[in-house]
Amino acid sequence: MVCPVEKSLYVDGQDEEQFAVAGEIEDTSLVTSGDYERFYVVNGKRYAHIVDPRTGMPADRHRSVSIFDQGFRPCGRTSTALFILDVEEGKALLKKFQDGGTDVEAMWIEPDGTQDYTENFLTKISAEGNS
Repeated sequence: MVCPVEKSLYVDGQDEEQFAVAGEIEDTSLVTSGDYERFYVVNGKRYAHIVDPRTGMPADRHRSVSIFDQGFRPCGRTSTALFILDVEEGKALLKKFQDGGTDVEAMWIEPDGTQDYTENFLTKISAEGNS
């Protein structure tokens, strides 16, 4: 399992490493929302295809957000929501799911390449971060 930071054949010149995290998962799913594949550039500024409904503008807080879960059905919607929210808001949302018994973890990659994770993300995929 890999968490992409870039499209597999595309590197944007920031870093030659194409994957932020690699690990193993079984009987689970991983969903990523980000601007690493679908984006456009206007006057040198990169815009994601995901629009923040609060502003009507493309979301620009993160480069990508990956959701790891075991049986959590709305993963795609949740990763998109976390892409719009800041990290603390996203962690608070996931905590509500976790408190309800859902086994869900997340990783955020910021535009500068730094990474943030929920408490058990790296442990659950047996990986180390590249922050």
